[in-house]
Formats: sequence, C-alpha cells, structure tokens
Amino acid sequence: MKNRLLLGLVGLFMWASMASAANDWVTTSRDMEYPNDFYFVGVGMSERGVDIAKQNAMVEVKKQLSVSVSASMLDEQSAISINGKGINASRVESRARLVTSGDVSGIEVVKSAQQGKLFYALAVLDKKNFIAATKAKIADLKKQVSQLVAAIQTDISANKMAAALVKLSVARKNIILAEEQRTLLSAAAPPTDAEKLDVTLTDISLLFEKCVAGIRLSKTGGDNQVFAVGMVPSDPFVVTASVEGGPVPSLQINLLDDNNKIALTRFTDDNGKAEFSVSEKADMSAGTHKYTAAIFMNVGSELKTRLAAQNQIFAYTVQSNPCFAKILVDVSAPLTSGKEDIAKKVIARLSKYDVKNDPASESIIKVSVAATETGNVAGLSENNSFVKTEVSLTLALTDEDGKDLASLTGTGKGMGSTLVKSTIAGIDNVKLEGSIKTVLEKICSVKSIPTLKIAVFEFKDRTGYAWWYDMAQGLTDMLTTQLINSGKFDVVERTQINRIMEEKSLAQSGIVEENEAIQIAKVANADVILIGTASIAGSKIEADARIVDMKTGIAKCAMSSSSYSLSDLRLMATEIVGQLKSKCWK
Repeated sequence: MKNRLLLGLVGLFMWASMASAANDWVTTSRDMEYPNDFYFVGVGMSERGVDIAKQNAMVEVKKQLSVSVSASMLDEQSAISINGKGINASRVESRARLVTSGDVSGIEVVKSAQQGKLFYALAVLDKKNFIAATKAKIADLKKQVSQLVAAIQTDISANKMAAALVKLSVARKNIILAEEQRTLLSAAAPPTDAEKLDVTLTDISLLFEKCVAGIRLSKTGGDNQVFAVGMVPSDPFVVTASVEGGPVPSLQINLLDDNNKIALTRFTDDNGKAEFSVSEKADMSAGTHKYTAAIFMNVGSELKTRLAAQNQIFAYTVQSNPCFAKILVDVSAPLTSGKEDIAKKVIARLSKYDVKNDPASESIIKVSVAATETGNVAGLSENNSFVKTEVSLTLALTDEDGKDLASLTGTGKGMGSTLVKSTIAGIDNVKLEGSIKTVLEKICSVKSIPTLKIAVFEFKDRTGYAWWYDMAQGLTDMLTTQLINSGKFDVVERTQINRIMEEKSLAQSGIVEENEAIQIAKVANADVILIGTASIAGSKIEADARIVDMKTGIAKCAMSSSSYSLSDLRLMATEIVGQLKSKCWK
C-alpha cells in the first residue's frame, strides 16, 4: 500500500513537472522543441484574447529581423477602494508598431497558453528555411536587375528614352527590394559575395540622368479658362510628359500657386498625362490667376535647371460680375474699439469676390469677427512687441425677414502691434470653409460667362488630299464636342444646319463659304459662327479658325493650333477652344 502511494505521488510530481515545463516558454521565451540555434522564437501576450497574443508573438519574431522597430508597453495601474480597503488592479499588454526591412514569410504560431487573465502565444521561424528562401529572392532580384540594365542601355543607345525610364523605375525598385532582403538575411547569416549586388542605386541614377535631360513637358488641356467670380475652373489643368515622342509614366508633377507653394501633386499615367483639378482651392476673386506645373526629381543642379525650363504656366481669368448686399459687421467685445476699421477690412475682403456693400439691398450679409491672442513676438526694440492672433470669421446670408439663406465660416492667423491691428491683418488670411459661390448664387444668381449661341461649320481643306476631308470633319466634330462640354456656349445642332442648307440648296458636302455660313447662322438665330481651315505643310498639321460676330459681320478673333501627329487632333481642338474662351471674351 505504501509503495503504491509512493508511486502515485512520484507520478503526480512528474506530471506536474512536465505540465510546468510545457509552459516554461511563457516566462523564459525559450522552448526545448525550438532551440534558438535553429529558430527565431517570439512570445506574445494580451488580455484581449489568444488571437491578439498570436499577432504579438509574430511581431516579436519580426523584431529580430527588422531595422526600425517602435514598441511600447502599456502598463496601467489603478487603485480601487472598496469598504475602506485599497485594491490595486493592473493591466499589462504589449503594443508594437513594426517597420521591417522587407517582407518576412514563414512565421508559424506553434503554441498558446492562458495564465489567469493573460493569453500567451509562441511563434517561430525556421532559420535554415528562412536563409534559403531569402537567398533565392536575392538571386532572382539580381537576375532581373541585370537583365533590365542591359535592356536600358540598349534603349538609350537607340534613343528610346521613354522605354528606358520605365525600365529604370523597375530596376530601382528591385535594387531596393534586394537590399532589404540582404538586411533581413544578415539577422540569420552573414551575406556572402553571392548576395552582393552588381548594380547600385548610384549606377541607376547615372542612367536616369541620361534620360531625364530629354524630358519634355507640354500643356494639353485646361489653360486660359474664363468664368465669373465665385465659380471654379471647370476643366482640369492637363500636362503630358514625353521623351523622344514617347510618354513618360510615373513622373511626379507639382502644381505651384502664385506664391510658388505646392498646391497639388500628381504622377503621370501610362500615357504620360497628369491632371490637376484645383476646384475650391482656386482663387475665385476677379482677375487673372496663374499656376505652374513643374517636374519634380531629385537630380543635380544642372538637370534641375533643364527641368525648370519645361515648367508650364496655366492661367485662368475670373470676370467681374458685381453682386450687392447690405453688409453688417459685428465684433467680439475685445475688438469693439476697432469695429469701424474691422468692418472696412471685411467689406474690402468681400469686394474681392465682387460682393459690394449696398445699404438698400434686400439681401443681408451678417459677418461676425472674433480673435484670440496666441502669443507675442518681440519687436525691433525692447519696448514694443507684436500680438499674434487666431481670427475667426462667420458669414451668414439672410433675407429681410431674417431667414438664413447660406452661411460659411473660416479662420486665419494675424499679427500686429495691437489686438485690433492683428485681427485686421488676419482677416486677409481667413480661409473660408465652404464655397463663396453658394453665397454669390443666392444674392445675384452668379453664372459663368453669359452663354452665346454658336454655329460651327466644317473646316475647309487646303491640302488637296481627298483623305484629309475626313480628318477636317473629325476635327470639326471634336471642336463641337469641346464647345458643348465647356458649358460656355449653346451650340446649334448639326441637323438644324443641314436642314437650313438643304432649304437654301447649298453645298451638299457640308462645307460652306463665309457668306453662306452667315446666312445659315441668321436663320438659326446664332450670335456667332465658327469657321476655319485645315492643311498639312510637310509633316505638320495646321488648323486656323475664326469667330465672326453676327451683329457686325466682323471677325471677332482668330485661333490656331498645330501638331505633327493625327492622334493629336483632339488636343488641337482643346487648344482652339481654350484660345477662343480667352481671346474672344475678356
């Protein structure tokens, strides 16, 4: 009986020891089944469940392979009092944000456990398999880079710069990936000469510079738009990057405002095109405003100068169209002494949007101005300083009955010798949240340029080539489409023109002389007509157009465009319509 009892106690002790040893990895971060000589081992824990513990365990493995790791321990302790007795509660949890030097695959979660409220997990990564897989990745990337460089050099020799730039982008990416894999490999085994890259990023940069010198940037849409105060450019600004006639994709283009600050950033698509829709960011006050599209590259000063020569300037004109409202300005208590000057500044600010103060107007704009001091700046002498303020402006449009019609708010920073002067300076910097267009539409029904009815006639062929007639007709159709989409014109339907031509027994080809076009346009009640010619000189396509005013019979303005490719007909149409809007209606 004693022997049986003794054997039972020994068995129980051995079972308890084995159970305890089975979970030793929880506290030691080591496990006999996965020795550190052959495995990367990580232990994760969490109060929120075993799945979170598993994720943390994988993070712990990746930490051993990563270049940059930001990890933090959340350790919260709180004291709770119950019936006069203090009780301490604590929560410990690992939170890690991991940035590895490359993709890590092959990590497995092999064990999990729970002790009290905490969950634990054990993750491992087989070193031998990891080393083999990483070396294979490096070898494959090296091969790809070598093949790409050979193809790039062939392209450069053949002046195929656009094709070379595409391959250079891929080669640069593969070199970076290979370097990341080398860094990961070094955590498990020292890289050998077999993992050394034959081509460096410096080599790629030198090849890149050879191609960059030939990049050309051109405007292909959106220039010279004209609209009324409060409206925004309806068409995006479009640029196209090319080298030796081929497109340059993935090229960073920055759109700079009048202050040379970056307003938008875009990358060219597969056709080398980048579009910028400035929308509400555009300056909507009356006058001409400009943006500059500039290529951005990390290149030397000489190449930067060459690239700067490719900058393209876009301009749009905001036409004056005065709106009238009674402007009432109220200020917060600290600004009372300067209320009159602040009111003058507010009225001047709104006048930029053609909102004029009319005490007799039925529309009322109530403007509330407040300012908060945010600090002081020392002046030139010891006895003076400047006040910094955060200015807030609220604008509400009401009718005579006090009914709210529209509202918008904004804030801006100011600085001046007094709180009032700082506020006045800040009013000019207030960025109104919401479109001023809404207010303008309410008080004066703002629209774009008054629409004119236009009749478009097919371009005359000056080449003598029979096949060119189809191209001239195609250009005319594209012009018509652009005019319709611009929203600036009412275009006479082609069927109506054809019907009038049939009634007057005019040319069946669709091409008419100017005097005939004027007759047709009068019947169609058009305000103006668009007529033009097209020709080919050598390999150059040229198109000339003019607008004739029906009231006077005099050509109002003329436009022209040219290209060396038939595929650019639509771009030519866009350019002609852009000139029409900027030249004919100032």
